[in-house]
Formats: sequence, structure tokens, C-alpha cells
Amino acid sequence: MNMKQEIEKLRESIKQKADMRRKKAYESGTCAVCGSPISDERRSRGSYTCSPDHAFQFLGDYDYSKNSNILRQRRMELMKELPPKKKREPWTRQKASREYTCDFCTLPIKKGELYEKYTRLPGLDEFFEDYPYESLPYHISCSEFYSAVFQSAGFADGLDDDEIILMVRAVSQIEGISVSETKKRIMNGELRHLHDKGIDIATMMDEIEAQDTIELEKSLEIMK
Repeated sequence: MNMKQEIEKLRESIKQKADMRRKKAYESGTCAVCGSPISDERRSRGSYTCSPDHAFQFLGDYDYSKNSNILRQRRMELMKELPPKKKREPWTRQKASREYTCDFCTLPIKKGELYEKYTRLPGLDEFFEDYPYESLPYHISCSEFYSAVFQSAGFADGLDDDEIILMVRAVSQIEGISVSETKKRIMNGELRHLHDKGIDIATMMDEIEAQDTIELEKSLEIMK
């Protein structure tokens, strides 16, 4: 079993446990976290916990999102067990032969501008099997920001598009500026002071994702 399969197996296990705890809570009318009775008002809204705080705690304890703390830790453990790999360089720096869109900030890379290109290579990229040898263009400052935060956060696998959006949202909240302004400042190399704040950014990403889930749950309860 390779690392990707093992992580997916763990992810599915966490999901099954979460589903079982929710089902038990619905059937028994007791909180999925502490076992206390759930009020009739919360039960009528489809809640499986006795309070919003316990709903938030449940989402953290059974977080099976791709970038959850549980899965992140397991990835890091598995990475340490892997044999050394032959050094191959997926990054190249070159001038743009045409206008591209930066895969990180989604702002344009102008024709003639020096940029960095990442190529998915076998054995180095988690998504190689799905997108073999796909190339992704980045502004140099965006690439530096992504790589620095990625390493200081302890991420072991590349982030997908939704997680990159989450990272930008997290930086936006930490800096107290808009998402569009955050993208511009990263592109211009103005947020280098956050390069070693990966843990803070990852924590904020988790909080935003959990809050999004709670708000979605509330909106679904209102629609019932």
C-alpha cells in the first residue's frame, strides 16, 4: 500500500467513525461529543450535539478533510519512513513565451516576464497519476511564498486549488486586508514576513474551513 492509499484509508476510517457517531446521536438524542441530552430545539434543527461549542469540537476531532491535522501528522510520519529518493528538479525558471495565469494568485504572468514553472513528475508529485507531467506557472514571488509557508507549516503533500484559496483567505484574515489585496501583495513580494508563519496560517486555514462547515450546517438546518 502506497502513502496515498494509506492516507485515503485513514481518511475513510475517520469519516466512518464520524458518520457512526452522528447516527448514534440522532437515534439516541444524545450529544455525539459528551453524551448529554440534545435539546428539542436543537434536535428539530437536525443537530447532533448539545451546543455549538461541541459541534465545533466534533468537526475538529473527526476532521477528514484533505489537510486535517490528523492526516497531516500521518503524512509526515510516513514521509520519514520513505527511502531516500533520487534528486530530481521539477522547478524551472524561464521567460513567459505568452501570457499565463499564475496557479497560486490567479493574476496574469505577462509575456516576457521571468516566472517559475512546476512540472508534475513521477515519484515526486502526489497528483502525478491524475495529471502526468502537467506544468503549472507561478510568479516568482508567489512560488517563494507558497514554498516557504508550505515548508514552515509542515505540509507533506501539495495543496489542491481549494486549499490554495483557503491559504489566501487565511493570510487575508491574518493581515486584515481583502483577498484581492492579499494576492497582489504576495505577487509583489510584500508578505515575506509571513514566510515562517506556516503553522499560524495552517491553523487559520483549519478554523476557516471548520467555520465554513458550521455555517453550511446552519444554512441546511434553516432550509429544513
